[in-house]
Formats: sequence, C-alpha cells, structure tokens
Amino acid sequence: MLFKDATKLMHFKCPCCQGSQYRTSHFDVSEKNPYGAKCIFCKSNMQVSMQPTEYKRTAIMQNGYRAAL
Repeated sequence: MLFKDATKLMHFKCPCCQGSQYRTSHFDVSEKNPYGAKCIFCKSNMQVSMQPTEYKRTAIMQNGYRAAL
C-alpha cells in the first residue's frame, strides 16, 4: 500500500513520446526503473519529474487544505 501512495505524489513522464499515462508492475522494477512504471503507449521506462510546485499542488489536492510545506 505504501508503494501506491508514494507514486501518487510523483509525476511520471515518458522520455520517448512525452506521454504521462503509465502502469506499474513489480515485474518491471529494476535499478533504472525503481517504481516499475512503464508508458502504456511505447512501453518505455517512465522518468520521475517531481518539482516542488507540483508536490505542493498535489499535497493541497489530496488533503483538501493548504498545508505548510
């Protein structure tokens, strides 16, 4: 359950097709892909891009109030 909660705070982006839709699988976990996220379009490993503004926006949306970060 902790694994799924951690991926909710991250933004995954495909380096090949710039897509943002992905699936996660424990079979795809490796050193280069620690979250096991793959693009649903081109099957490439997704890259995590977590910027502080995205983290704050996600935290506000999840909690329903503005948290002091």
